[in-house]
Amino acid sequence: MKKIIPIQKENINVLYKKMWLLKFYAKLGFKIYINYENQLFENSKKRHDKEIDEVLKNLDILNTRKKREKYNLIYDYACFYLDNEFQNKKLCDFKKDICICNREKDKNIVSSCCVRNTNNQPCKYFDNNQKICTIKCITCKLYTCPYLRAKGVQYQVNSISYLKYHLSFRQKLICCNRFFKDKEEIIDEFMKFYKLP
Repeated sequence: MKKIIPIQKENINVLYKKMWLLKFYAKLGFKIYINYENQLFENSKKRHDKEIDEVLKNLDILNTRKKREKYNLIYDYACFYLDNEFQNKKLCDFKKDICICNREKDKNIVSSCCVRNTNNQPCKYFDNNQKICTIKCITCKLYTCPYLRAKGVQYQVNSISYLKYHLSFRQKLICCNRFFKDKEEIIDEFMKFYKLP
């Protein structure tokens, strides 16, 4: 069984208004398709353009039947979104390994939020040589320092469609409160509070 949702360029966000209905159809075993500009999409593998990319990724999540696989998709898409936001917008604006916050405070501390946590100790998951996190912690990725928050940059669970529409309230709380936990630990906790079609 399949259900086709027609959307146009002008009303591309109509999918989000119908998410509760689409989740109901998915629970009944329907495969959800999107008809966008006379093209039929069932997943994000047949990329069209940036405007519809997020909608298609939400469609991937709806059409995935296995719980763990679905949570992995939600988690990966949300992490990828946040990584792109920070990198493309250059929010931390590192120059000579010093973030904009420390440069404006005239502190020559070579660090990032990952390197300097509350104990002034490096996070054990941060690889200082490659400047990357060795785990994918959604809570850490959602974090913004007070400097960025003062500039109006803040990411919340409900501002990311993959988390907003596909997680229960308790799962959203897990996203906000599990600093320094790896992906598998967080997904295991999601599984305890399963609420997906």
